[in-house]
Amino acid sequence: MDNENIRKIKQVLPSDLMARGISLESMGIHEYVWRGKDALAIIDILTKNRIPILGGDVYSYQDSEFRATVDGWYVKSRYDYESAEAFLKDSQRKAIEYIKMYTQKRGENYYFSFVVYTFPLGN
Repeated sequence: MDNENIRKIKQVLPSDLMARGISLESMGIHEYVWRGKDALAIIDILTKNRIPILGGDVYSYQDSEFRATVDGWYVKSRYDYESAEAFLKDSQRKAIEYIKMYTQKRGENYYFSFVVYTFPLGN
């Protein structure tokens, strides 16, 4: 996650939810990760603020360290959608489905990061 991505997320998240995020900076990765339950709350907040989720990555926490699982999801380009609203709703739907499916199949010991659309979302 680049600094612009982090800045955009920090702008809209309540401080308590941001505080539950874990920075992976010590691993040289410019991302924050959240447990599944918090990740679902973040999706709701991002969508209410009209910030589409382009995709995300999954990390496991084992032996006191985070590890990339190389799993993740993404949505098509904004320009593959009929409207900005369709893009926003599909990005929300895919993120929710992926996180719910992942935690249901693999358990709760996973963390999720987000890549968001950092440009103003028009119609």
